Amino acid sequence: MLIPNIGFIAVDVKHHTCKNNSFTLSIKSEIVKSSEFEHLTKLYLWYAYKKKNINDNSWYFISAYDAMENGKVISSQKTEDFLSIELKYFKVVTDANDFSKLFSARIGTIGLISKTLGDYFSKKIKV
Repeated sequence: MLIPNIGFIAVDVKHHTCKNNSFTLSIKSEIVKSSEFEHLTKLYLWYAYKKKNINDNSWYFISAYDAMENGKVISSQKTEDFLSIELKYFKVVTDANDFSKLFSARIGTIGLISKTLGDYFSKKIKV
């Protein structure tokens, strides 16, 4: 995904049920692969969750790094182990202006500076 004034990010879209105020992510088939992907491509990978059966514009984004850092490991005998990640660790995106949250989450205040400069120049320069 190309975000204007910010750059490229990789997004893996999920359509999951939110249970106990958390989303889940399998460790072996998701987290391990995302780590390899980031290493090979030098792109940040974000998981974008859309709640099932909810008809709104909210998407819940979390970086692969933050998912690993904040997810609680749940062991399962029926399926592979997975992470349970509370909603409080996600960035909620409802419109295009919210994408700056993603950049500032990984890079810090430079993301806010980039957005501010981008907004400033897009209003000042008439093409």
